[in-house]
Amino acid sequence: IIIFAAVMATLGFQVLVQAVEQLVRPEPSEKLSPTQLVWLYAIMLTATVVKLGLWFYCRTSGNELV
Repeated sequence: IIIFAAVMATLGFQVLVQAVEQLVRPEPSEKLSPTQLVWLYAIMLTATVVKLGLWFYCRTSGNELV
């Protein structure tokens, strides 16, 4: 659990760094094509649904560790 938490924290920090870099850059960032937007929305929606499903599963589990 500690290893996964460290990986997730590192990835979250990396996303934050990239977001700040995009904000301070003088030139505008490139636009996404409609196909890329569809893929982006599909991936984000799938991740959200999977996390929500896992949350419901863990809430109904009788195991104290979960």
